[in-house]
Amino acid sequence: MNQFSAEDLIVVEQRGGDSVFTRPNNSALKNWLDEYSLGELWEKNIIGGQPGSMGSVLDA
Repeated sequence: MNQFSAEDLIVVEQRGGDSVFTRPNNSALKNWLDEYSLGELWEKNIIGGQPGSMGSVLDA
């Protein structure tokens, strides 16, 4: 994932049996990306897309 920019990502979540496709909130990610890579943010489930995830914590 670190080979991509945040603008390249599409996060897929399953909600109620449906696939929901979203793009990360780039303005909310800006501060996070000063400290972490995109891969680290995905591993920490900050941008969503993990099993059991209910979406990005940045959209809450």
